[in-house]
Formats: sequence, C-alpha cells, structure tokens
Amino acid sequence: TLTEEEHRIRYVSGMRGHKGDIWENGVRSPLFVRGSGRFAPRVVEGPTQVTDLFPTILELTGATAGGGRPLDGRSLVPSLEGGSEPPPRPIHHYAHPGWISGERPWTPEGLPGEYAPVDKEALDFDGQALAVSAGRHKLLLNPLASDHEGERDAPHVVLVDLEEDPGERTNLATRHPEKAAALLEDLRAWWEGILAEEASFRPPVHPVGREGRDETSLKACAPARVEGGLVNSFRYVTGWKRGGRAEYRLLVETPGEYAVSTAFLGESPGEAAFEVDAGGAPARLTLDAQGRTAPARVALPSGAVTLGLTLESAADPEAASAARLQSIVLRRH
Repeated sequence: TLTEEEHRIRYVSGMRGHKGDIWENGVRSPLFVRGSGRFAPRVVEGPTQVTDLFPTILELTGATAGGGRPLDGRSLVPSLEGGSEPPPRPIHHYAHPGWISGERPWTPEGLPGEYAPVDKEALDFDGQALAVSAGRHKLLLNPLASDHEGERDAPHVVLVDLEEDPGERTNLATRHPEKAAALLEDLRAWWEGILAEEASFRPPVHPVGREGRDETSLKACAPARVEGGLVNSFRYVTGWKRGGRAEYRLLVETPGEYAVSTAFLGESPGEAAFEVDAGGAPARLTLDAQGRTAPARVALPSGAVTLGLTLESAADPEAASAARLQSIVLRRH
C-alpha cells in the first residue's frame, strides 16, 4: 500500500504519475525486441503502442488475421529492419476511473467496483480518464481522477507540450484552445468508436463443447453479472453470502447434459450448497466439509445460454464469505 509520497519515490524518471493513470509515468515504457540473426541492434525513437504487436507478429510469421476486420495497430517490421519510419499517428490511452491511489489501499479484489461487470450504456465520455498523444502535444481528460490531486467531480482537460514540458507540469489548454478542442474531438471520436463495437466493455462469452470437447473450464473472474454483495477480482469471485449470485454467458457448441463443479483458490467454503441454473430446471451443487464436490447436472441446449450460480446455504458463513471461486468446470456426459 503506497502513499502518494511513496509513489513519487518509487518513480525516479521525473515524469508525472504512476502505473494505472494517463500521465507519462503511467503510459510510457520502453519496448525491447530481440530477433537474433534477423534484426541488427538499433534504437528507434518513434512511439508505438500495444496494438502494434499483433500485426507485427502476423507479418513476421506470414499469418493472416482472418475475419476481414481492420486492425487498430500497424506492423513494426519496417522499423525493426531499419527502413523508413512510418508517418506519425495519434496514440490513445485509457485508465479505469477507479484507479485512485492514496485514500484507499489496493487489494486483490481491487478498489471498490474496479473489477465489477460494466454497464457500458451508462458510461459517460466526460467522466472517463482518457488521453491522446499527437506529435509533441498530448491532451488528457480527467487525469486528476487517477492522480489523486485536485477536483474529481468536473471534467478536467490538460494540454501539454511533451517536448518542452516532459514532466507535464504546465497546462496549455487555455493558451491554445483550438489545439485542445481538436485533440478533444479526436479523443471523443476514438471513444465513441470503441463504444460502437458490439463486444466492447461486454463480459466475455465462454464457448462450451468447442470442437466436441467434453470438458470446459470457465474463469470465475469473468461473470456477466454479480448480485448479493459478491466481489469480483482479476482472479476469482469472493464475498459469498446466502443469495449471492454470479451469472456467466455461454455459447454452447456441443449440447447435452453437463456436470457442473467448482474449483476454489485456497480454502473452500466448507459445507455448502449452490443452485445452478441454465435456462431449464435448476440443479443442486453441494460441497462437503472437506471441499469435495457433488456436481450439479444441467441440460445445455445449443446456442447462447446464461449459467447462474447462487449460494443457497453454508454451514460456516465466514468461510463462505472468504472463499475464492476460481473456476467453474463443465463436463459433458
């Protein structure tokens, strides 16, 4: 658990911010590429971003992406081989608005609501922590929401000149309003393009029985919905109480009867019973005091299915609340 002062000590580059925000210390990192016998040692100063890695790997391997969808990134192979640098393009950044340090400690469950499923219809552009870098200029929207400084309630726009001010200390937004407005419009168009994608901010769909497989393991940390005080982390779901429920989106490619069991990280909830439903009659999944599971049996039809897991009872409520559900396993019979 780091205080703001400890964050400043940890990051010694002189840049502003830290991991998880949109200041340069949060988004700037060197990229090292090793290609023994193929690429001569060299330094490339131009900016790149993580979306460039996929098209780079495609070109290096001679593979194609398939699907006909455009890629956000571009191949770095010309830069790696010493060719001419591609023309500059805007680099966009996003930070979770909940990544606020200083007041509340980070935990494996994250800050309050950090890993909860998102209702993207409720997402508001003015409330996001976003940034765009275009040449020497960078515009940040609500950087203070992720830097624990200043007001967090009103939209806040910061324009910096990274060549003259790499520490991002001077806000030029009022001095150059036209530049700020143009970059803000670019940022808004990028954000709206993300929201327009059907899968953006949506919980994943878990394929079941793909290519006829008899067993599928779902990551419990990827629910479509949680109820009853459940807390979702980046590895598990915890905080189980009676009536606590997690729902998962499935795409059943091989229909049939499946036995549903659970796997917990660390201690099990002890003697407990869960209701498992998948659009049909609910079934019961039970665990004994040693954590051994008696699976629930459910019939899964072909296509889209919502699988629900609800805690009915627990002999030890404290153990149930502390239990960390890591995965849900479906085995076809």
